Amino acid sequence: MSIEPFFDTKIYIEKNVLICSFISNGKELTELRGLLFIKQMKDLMQHISINNTNEAVFLFDVDKIIFPYNYELIKSYAQIFKDHKTSIENNLGFTIIKCKSNIFRIFFKLFKQFYTPIKPLYLCQTMDHALECIHNEEKRNQLIKLDVKKLN
Repeated sequence: MSIEPFFDTKIYIEKNVLICSFISNGKELTELRGLLFIKQMKDLMQHISINNTNEAVFLFDVDKIIFPYNYELIKSYAQIFKDHKTSIENNLGFTIIKCKSNIFRIFFKLFKQFYTPIKPLYLCQTMDHALECIHNEEKRNQLIKLDVKKLN
C-alpha cells in the first residue's frame, strides 16, 4: 500500500535552473501525507546540497490545499529549511507561491513562528505568470514579495 501525496511534484531543468514544482492536487492533507512530503523535501534538499546545484527555484501551487493546523508537521517542515540553511543560501534563488486566495498568508504567519525564509518569497495568482517570472526578474519584481530575513 502506498500513500498518495497531496502535491504532484515535477522537478526539471530549464535554462540552467532547477525548477522544483509542487502542485496541490486536492487530496486531503493527512499526517501520513504530511510526513511523506517532509521526507521528499529532505531528500530534495540533500540532492541540491550534494550536487551543488547552481540555482534552484521552488514553485508551489497551493490553491487546492487545506493548510495543516498540526503544529508538529509545520515545525518539522520548518526544520528542513533550518537544517539546510547553507544549501538554501548557496543554491536557492527564490520561491514562488501561486495562490488565488489569501489563505497562504495565514499559513505563512504561522510558519514564520518556526522559520523565517532567507531567500525571496513571491506570491502570484496564475501559473502562467509564475512560470514567466522564473526567468524574468523584471516580471518577478512586480509580484507581491513576502518578508524574508536579510542575509549577513
